[in-house]
Amino acid sequence: MIITTEEELQALKEIGRICASAIDVMSKSLEPGITTLELDRDRAQVSGRQRCAVRT
Repeated sequence: MIITTEEELQALKEIGRICASAIDVMSKSLEPGITTLELDRDRAQVSGRQRCAVRT
């Protein structure tokens, strides 16, 4: 990926902040037996109405 504008750089920084926040919240929920659905619900609370894609 090549960043060509300041706007693109700022957008990537914001995405990084959202991802870091989601990881922080989700990591506090980790315990044996937790499902990926439960983790996704935690992630959804962080991202709110923003759409997040998950790659498999």
